[in-house]
Parts: sequence; C-alpha cells; structure tokens
Amino acid sequence: MKILFPTDYSDNARNAFQFACHLAEKMEATITLLHIFKVPLLENNTTMDQITHSIQEMKVGQVDKLKAFVEDFKVHATNLPISNLKFEFEIMEGKAQEAILNFLEANNF
Repeated sequence: MKILFPTDYSDNARNAFQFACHLAEKMEATITLLHIFKVPLLENNTTMDQITHSIQEMKVGQVDKLKAFVEDFKVHATNLPISNLKFEFEIMEGKAQEAILNFLEANNF
C-alpha cells in the first residue's frame, strides 16, 4: 500500500502529515513525500547546461528539505510512529495540480 503526500511545507501540510503517518501505520503503507517546484525565470544569456545544472541543484536541495521535514517530526513529534514507517522522496518541476496527476498516473497510485 502507498500513500502519496504532496507537500508545500506549510503548517497545514505539517498537520496533514501527522494524519498520514497514523494512516500509514494502520495500513502498513509507504508514504511518498512529493514536492513540486517551479524553475525561476533565468536571464536570456543562460545556457541550456546552466539551466539543467540549476534544476538538478534545486532537486537535490528539495530532497534534502523533504528529508529534514520528516526528521523534524522524528525529533519533535514523539507520539508519531515515524520510526516504524517507510518513506520515499520525490521532486518534480511544474504546476502542482498537473504534476501531481502525472505522478499519480505514472506511479500507479
């Protein structure tokens, strides 16, 4: 069983994550945390290699941020069953609604 948890790191997302953790424990499910980001506008003289490198750096940074999001709960939300849960971390670029639907379809959720 899998649970997709799209997040924007907001307070609402933090509250929903607690619910997702309890649900995952009961269902013995893996939680896939998904964050969607937009590539900022770059200068006209930016090369394709620079853009590709910039996007890759953003993805790595966002994966680290997702992992830190979970680690923060491990430290501060001791009533959650986090240590027993499995997590996956995914990052996509684009518009949130479209990216989430594409991810759901591509990953058989």
